[in-house]
Formats: sequence, C-alpha cells, structure tokens
Amino acid sequence: MRIFEEYHVNTYHYPTDKDDIAILVDQEDLKGNINNLRRQIEKRLKTNRITVTYNLSIITLVGIGLKENAFALVDAITALKDNNITFEMFDMSPSKISFHIGVSQNIADAALKTLHNKLIKGK
Repeated sequence: MRIFEEYHVNTYHYPTDKDDIAILVDQEDLKGNINNLRRQIEKRLKTNRITVTYNLSIITLVGIGLKENAFALVDAITALKDNNITFEMFDMSPSKISFHIGVSQNIADAALKTLHNKLIKGK
C-alpha cells in the first residue's frame, strides 16, 4: 500500500487469497503512473505476475440475509451465467453479509438488471 501511496494512487478494496492480492483503484489515478508503479511493485515485492484490468465496475450485494442464505450467491452467479454475463472478479466478505462482483463497465447495467431481477424480484 505504501507504493500506491508514493504514487498518489488511492486504493479502495483488497480482495485477497493465499497467493495473490487484488487492489482496486480509480483508473484515472493511474494515468502517467502505471508503468513506473508496476516497475516499483515488481522490484520491491518480487512479484511473479501483475495483471491490470481496466474499465471494471464493482457490483456489491449486501444484506444480513446473505449470511443465512448461501444459495443467494449461487443464484447470483447462475443468473449471470444464464444471461451470458461474464465476471472478472468475485469476493465475499468474511462476515458473509456482502459480496462483490466485478464486471466490465460495458455490461455493468445488464449485470445489475439481471441480479436485481433474480435476487429482488425473484424472476
């Protein structure tokens, strides 16, 4: 996080796994900085690979009911699949009351409508 701070890049979310970390940023903050930022991360952290995904929208589903209904997550993913909507990122909070789905900005409205119809309207 210190490297991002040095380049004045605000960070927003850090989905992590055993072997990787995903850091979400406003892509406007990367303008003029991305190559130097990548080099510093590679040099100082000795990374195996860095992938940058642009134009990502994050849809966050939130509710205490998610904790009690693990199938809501399955319903959401199935609804996206059934409508041929692919996602780039998925993360569930440790409390299990929210999850985040990252989709390309050009299909974000369709993804949101699909999730709303399935999870809220029950269609």
